[in-house]
Amino acid sequence: MAPAAHQYTRERLCPLALPTAMRASLLVFAVFAVADYAAGDWLGGKQLTPSEALLLSLTAIHGRVFFAQFGLDSVQSWVAAVETVTSIFIEGTFVAMLMQRLFGR
Repeated sequence: MAPAAHQYTRERLCPLALPTAMRASLLVFAVFAVADYAAGDWLGGKQLTPSEALLLSLTAIHGRVFFAQFGLDSVQSWVAAVETVTSIFIEGTFVAMLMQRLFGR
């Protein structure tokens, strides 16, 4: 029996799921890199160059920021912590979609 026209099937959704998750990860990476730079530039945190802000954001995605460099009470530590939690959620969603696509569930 063919699915109704208004129903979404896995074959129609999966090709869009992986690129969407990758775009979401890149967007989070870019937004938090700007937030890290702004926290140092405008909010009194440690002054970072744009390349240092990108590196900080890239390492914070997986929770590998060393808080000793900023201190536990700094704005940049909080930005990194929020980025880590957001990234873990996106990565979990990405892995779940990938598993569904690979194993057909």
